[in-house]
Amino acid sequence: MVFLELSVFYYNLTLIVSGQEVSKLSMKNMKIGTQIILITFLIAIITILGLSSTSVYYFSRYARTESQKIVRQGMSGMKSYIDEQMTRVKVFVTHLADNEKLAVFVADRDVYALNAEMLMLMQDAGIDILTVSDENGMVILRAHDPENIGDDLSGNEIVKRALEGQAWDMLTEGVSTRLGYYCGIPIKARDGEIVGTIIAAVSLTNEMFVDRIKALFDNEVTLFAGKTRINTTLIDVDGMRLIGTDAPEVVQQTVLRDGNDAELTLMLFGKEHFTIYSPLKDPASGKIMGMYFNGRSTEEAKEAIRSTVMTVSAVSVIVFAAAFLISVVTARRISKPLGQIVAIAERTRGGDLTIKRGDFNYDGGGELGVLVDAISDMISAQLKAMSRAEAANKAKSEFLSTMSHEMRTPMNVIIGMTTIGKKTDDMVEKNHALGKIEDASSHLLGVINDVLDMAKIEANKLELAPVEYNFERMLQKVIAVVNFRVNEKQQTLTVNVDNNIPDFIVGDAQRLAQVITNLLSNAVKFTPEKGKICLEASLAGESDGDCELRIEVTDSGIGISAPQQEKLFKAFEQAESGTSRLYGGTGLGLVISKRIVELMDGGIWIESELGKGAKFTFTVRARRGEKSFQSLLAAGVNWETVRILLVDDVLEIRNQFRDIFSPLNIKCDVAADGFEACRIIEERGEYDIYFIDWRMGGMDGIELTRRIKSRRGGRPSVVIMITAMDWEQIKCDASDAGVDKHLLKPLFSSMIIDCINECLGMPRKQSEDVWNAEGEFTGKRLLLAEDIEINREILMALLEGTGLDIYCAENGEEALAMVTEGPCKYDMVFMDVQMPKMDGLEATRRIRALPGRTGRSGGRLPIVAMTANVFKSDIEDCLAAGMDDHLGKPIDTDKLLETLRKYLGE
Repeated sequence: MVFLELSVFYYNLTLIVSGQEVSKLSMKNMKIGTQIILITFLIAIITILGLSSTSVYYFSRYARTESQKIVRQGMSGMKSYIDEQMTRVKVFVTHLADNEKLAVFVADRDVYALNAEMLMLMQDAGIDILTVSDENGMVILRAHDPENIGDDLSGNEIVKRALEGQAWDMLTEGVSTRLGYYCGIPIKARDGEIVGTIIAAVSLTNEMFVDRIKALFDNEVTLFAGKTRINTTLIDVDGMRLIGTDAPEVVQQTVLRDGNDAELTLMLFGKEHFTIYSPLKDPASGKIMGMYFNGRSTEEAKEAIRSTVMTVSAVSVIVFAAAFLISVVTARRISKPLGQIVAIAERTRGGDLTIKRGDFNYDGGGELGVLVDAISDMISAQLKAMSRAEAANKAKSEFLSTMSHEMRTPMNVIIGMTTIGKKTDDMVEKNHALGKIEDASSHLLGVINDVLDMAKIEANKLELAPVEYNFERMLQKVIAVVNFRVNEKQQTLTVNVDNNIPDFIVGDAQRLAQVITNLLSNAVKFTPEKGKICLEASLAGESDGDCELRIEVTDSGIGISAPQQEKLFKAFEQAESGTSRLYGGTGLGLVISKRIVELMDGGIWIESELGKGAKFTFTVRARRGEKSFQSLLAAGVNWETVRILLVDDVLEIRNQFRDIFSPLNIKCDVAADGFEACRIIEERGEYDIYFIDWRMGGMDGIELTRRIKSRRGGRPSVVIMITAMDWEQIKCDASDAGVDKHLLKPLFSSMIIDCINECLGMPRKQSEDVWNAEGEFTGKRLLLAEDIEINREILMALLEGTGLDIYCAENGEEALAMVTEGPCKYDMVFMDVQMPKMDGLEATRRIRALPGRTGRSGGRLPIVAMTANVFKSDIEDCLAAGMDDHLGKPIDTDKLLETLRKYLGE
């Protein structure tokens, strides 16, 4: 009984060491299979410990003697190896004496040829140092250090003797090594005249030198210069080579002073080493320059012997216990998987789902194996499902948090500007506030569209809708969206548009604007206050009306490192995990932009360095439009006499003005600040029109305006204040100073020219139609089918003054009844899609099924979908139901007017 209890103790001890849970075991409740395992385990332990202890004791005495033998053999080989290296240098230098090319190269000072020849010879011979001097001992080449030449070695012992015609070798401290074997030889021309010297050497300080010796003789090796270690294969506890320390006193006495070998046992890092030290002598003078030793750990020999003994013991035990193991294996195959299944079932029932396949430790087959694998797979699947659910919840929370921030920012602008618009009676300020509200609303709509676009990309349904549009006006709308944030951060935003870009192009204006808006928004977001941002658009090429546009957005922001750039175009990822918290953003913009650019047959890329800003560049292809209309200078004005002065401290804006007026032959001078402007006015006289930046260093634009307006006897002039800030902030001071008009940055050429025309009393030239349909549709009848009252109110307000008679239906059923009761009563129908009782699609089908002509003009009644369903599939459903066109919500007023004119125009 005691024997079996000891077995339990040893078994429990093994389980503790392996980290497994130990249950309370006793012979009373132990199964027979476990008893067999414990008895076998105890017998094996006793046998192994007995055999191993006896063998280790016997062979450890042999280990020391064997280590000494190996070290002595290694020391003999090491002496021979060092002598071979010295002999190799002598042979190499002697061989050089027969190389006539070297003498010619040295005599001619052909350093290039000499370097090529010597470098090849040095590498082939394995020489560490190779120096060539001229007949005066001046170094003209160091093959091992080509840039270090010109030293005077005439006082060097080897060079001196070589110049005297002798070959000389010695072991000494050199220029670039602490200890090495040097050999020199004179270089002689064909006539026997000495033209220089060659010195070759091997370095004993080189780590590769001692490592090579260690590999040859399998011992630890150390070289000493004097009594101090200069190179060693010994490594300390920190992994560093043990150099710079002195040899023991007894070694110094025996080797350095007496010139004899020293054998002794040392304790290095807690291990016993047998070592032999031997003097290192200069072959020329016989002087002891240092020493070297060979050593080997006796512990390693003991460990090797001990390992051998343990292996033999283990094999003996295995043979001895073979009969027992057969029964043990059988018992384990039956009891172990069942016990594991029971234990794991208990853990699972207790809520522990951290169980992995490795917890079973059962690789058998049969029914038990199938059961174990099934349990493992079920738990693994449950864990994966929980992990996916947790990741999805986390992603959902982070995404909702990000989207909340992205939506609240423009909402804050909308609410704030609404309050400002209510407070003021100035129509200019009201219009300004309404413009800001429109811009922020567009931004908010863009955030929503990002989410929808990402869904389209995932479903591979993102497509383009080409239209003909004015490129510059599209850019102006984009700038309006981001400008409030630019002003808030006091940044400088400049826009340069290539004059070669067609006025109108055919493409998807909304998608192109979406890409540019995203890049500009990112630039503003990641550029610090008072930073610079530049948007440049150019015509990269054109063939048969097919234009390639190149657009660049450059900023002076935080920059992006190369590893971070790899994440930029991946969904829901930003350059760093904290980016959304610091700067905001959904992480979708660049992914969507990349897809849009690719649909436009272009590409997008980034050039950036961390801390040095970034430049995003993309190209797209578009067709040249048929329309062509630019802002032009008004006729009837002698523009050659009009004088304009621009005052702005931003170089890009000064260059922009020059580019605008230079081809128009209009005189436009520029000044970088108020003081320079005053000097120019004094020298050249007054100007007709001044464009003055508000915020400049030294003298701001308001002070400069006062000085200009205070001049007496001059010609009448107009001062136009240009600023990136809200006009409301400086309106009072600017008006008091005499400012006549203002323009908001960034500036476009059409804005500048239109402003000049207006200043000179000329009509403004508009690039395209504005919302001006006063009375245009008088007498026309429109049926509006819309179930939401506010939507009906908005449309009726937009169409007020156009002369349209508007009739309303609150659902499709009512719209159908109104068309049925009054055939040929209406000129056009705006039909919502999602309505109660009967949706717009069904109502349209039934209207189209009515007999006869339903249009007031006697033809087909135009029905246009007016809905928030804007996917391509939605538009196709509308057309398939019999509708003629589609207008997406929120309503674009220009698109609304265009549609009315299309179906109601003459």
